[in-house]
Amino acid sequence: MAHRCKCSPQVELQVWDVVRYNTNITAPSSVALGRVSRVEAAHVTIERLEEDPRNLVWLVSHSEEDEQVPLEAVVSTVEADYLQLVDPDRVSNPHGEHAIEAYRLLEPLDAGAAAAAAK
Repeated sequence: MAHRCKCSPQVELQVWDVVRYNTNITAPSSVALGRVSRVEAAHVTIERLEEDPRNLVWLVSHSEEDEQVPLEAVVSTVEADYLQLVDPDRVSNPHGEHAIEAYRLLEPLDAGAAAAAAK
């Protein structure tokens, strides 16, 4: 398994990169936001990110399955800061010991990607 891969002349990927990617290669307008969890020769595995407008961050989704997409489905990398937020669920996390993984974007995300990621 590689940890870094060049999927196009403009985009070089590595594990934990935040990327914009096509969720449907035949419909290039269906773009979502995700974190690369695995890089292979012909495809990458991506964890979908979900917008949390209350905290102005994007959370790593645990409700969606990881997606394997071809390298050519990756549109671009997105500059983002990694952070962890205290899990607000006081039933399963009564002492505030568990965190939720999140990213704060450092560049604007186009409306199409934001709408697809919100689904």
